[in-house]
Amino acid sequence: MSSGRLLRQVLEDVTTTKTVTCYSNQKPWLNGEVRSLLKARDAAFRSGDPHELRRARRELTAGVKSANML
Repeated sequence: MSSGRLLRQVLEDVTTTKTVTCYSNQKPWLNGEVRSLLKARDAAFRSGDPHELRRARRELTAGVKSANML
């Protein structure tokens, strides 16, 4: 038995396998906080209030920058 096959057999016997799905359109920094800021920005846009929209955009930009730093 080759070493690669032996290692694979030992890993199959000892560990469990788990399938992880990663979608290409989900960025790793898109966490719950950023999603809530996105919803707030969209709500501000729908409300038609330009001052609220400007504030929501500013908060979203800051939230994305802080999430990228993590």
